[in-house]
Amino acid sequence: MTPLASFREYFGDEAYDNVLFTVTITEGASDRVRVASLPYFDGNAYSAQAPEGQSPARFQRVPSSLPGPDGAEEVSATVAIASGGGVWVPMVGELGSVTFGGARRARLVDSFYYLPEADAGVMALQSGVATGDTYSTTGYVNDDLTASDLGAPPGTGSVQASLIPDSLRDWVAAQEVSRDGEGLAQARAAPA
Repeated sequence: MTPLASFREYFGDEAYDNVLFTVTITEGASDRVRVASLPYFDGNAYSAQAPEGQSPARFQRVPSSLPGPDGAEEVSATVAIASGGGVWVPMVGELGSVTFGGARRARLVDSFYYLPEADAGVMALQSGVATGDTYSTTGYVNDDLTASDLGAPPGTGSVQASLIPDSLRDWVAAQEVSRDGEGLAQARAAPA
């Protein structure tokens, strides 16, 4: 079963009321936990696999700590996997450091990989993270970011032009907004 298929099982009727994990914020504040990262969209579905012609997402081993971005607030949390688990490692903020605990500690340390561009962690064990696994993280959050902070576009679209409905293309053109983060913020505020 693929990581995405196993993640979708958590939304089925049998698993819907199960507590998957608990997060205890021990320092700072955050109202978000990243569970899975699917950075590619083809117009129909999100995927962790890069479309043809795009650079693939590369999860990598991390040193004992990573520096935080300028202006970000530090947040520390303890995560306990309660039910199930899987390849995705729930993360609070942009990773600064992670310390695994429990009986599988050494295996978890050796199998953790991180994708900085998506603030996402994965566990490269067959079982992934599992019931009873615990870890503490220090991360960084910058909740002051807005769509305007996105800046210039990447240069090429990540969605095939044929997948964008003409009605959407016409509506965006009618808004006469720039093709950057500020334009996105203006379009979001425009009436439909």
